[in-house]
Amino acid sequence: MDTGLGYPDPMRSAVQELGPKNKQKLTEIPRYHIILIFQQGINEMNTIQDVNRAIMFGQWSDVELTSMIDAVKFARSCLQKQVKRNLTVGTTVRWTSTKNPSGVQGTVEKIAIKYVTVKTASGYRWRVPANMLEVV
Repeated sequence: MDTGLGYPDPMRSAVQELGPKNKQKLTEIPRYHIILIFQQGINEMNTIQDVNRAIMFGQWSDVELTSMIDAVKFARSCLQKQVKRNLTVGTTVRWTSTKNPSGVQGTVEKIAIKYVTVKTASGYRWRVPANMLEVV
């Protein structure tokens, strides 16, 4: 099914990404909520502040808020997978942390399921979540 906006059905692509084991969780989200949020994101919401305001001050039920949280978790998971696909051992990456707000740069040593091990020029090894990394 097409959303009518020229984009593929978000429910179908989400089910393909998560697999049949998690299909039950996705089918609990009403399809029209996904499409309405998707259309609203394209047509009306220009900034992340607009999205935040709509979530904070909207009249949402617990089920709707839970479905939004699941959507954010899914988006993070997709981002992490996308970043990991672009990484190989030996790639130079950069990230910022609370300990080093100016940023840290290093070379990828290992790519695990959740974290990427990065060795800095000073010899320290860091375990960094993949979605925090950017390729230099």
